[in-house]
Amino acid sequence: MPFRTNELFVNMPDFKELSYNSHKEHYKDNPDILGRLERKNSIDYWRHERMYRLLTPFLEERSSKWLTVGDGLGTDANWLQENGQDVVASDISEYGLRPASTNGYIREYRLINAEDIDYSDNTFDYVFCKEAYHHFPRPYLAVYEMLRVASKAVILIEPVDIGIQFPLMVFLKTFWKRLLRAW
Repeated sequence: MPFRTNELFVNMPDFKELSYNSHKEHYKDNPDILGRLERKNSIDYWRHERMYRLLTPFLEERSSKWLTVGDGLGTDANWLQENGQDVVASDISEYGLRPASTNGYIREYRLINAEDIDYSDNTFDYVFCKEAYHHFPRPYLAVYEMLRVASKAVILIEPVDIGIQFPLMVFLKTFWKRLLRAW
């Protein structure tokens, strides 16, 4: 029997749907993650603050309209709000954004798939995506959408993904975290 390529794809999972669903559930079982980011003596706090400092040149204009994309806990929106900006936080899931809004940590949020942003062209001055871009199953669609809704700039801050480059580092990081928690 001849080999037909389309038979290979009949039972393949839809990877973009798997990705969407995985990220929708990401913060569901991580209730203390926001607490960790708010502790000013933590490495996470320092790491995020270091990335936020890159936004300083964009803050000269007060009350610019911003959209944060992939802002699971609203930390990016909160930082921008604290610096006088008008922000809509967005993520594919509301597990982190709903409590952030309820507790007054962020003012406004929307559930948005970065690959299909439900706003018209040039709605925002700036679109900010920090540490989320590598999670998008179709990143080109996401960047096109961000460019479409931004009138001035799209700002992407994407760290090196050590899990891809150095899998042993991920193991060691997890091992040390668990050891320190147990201790």
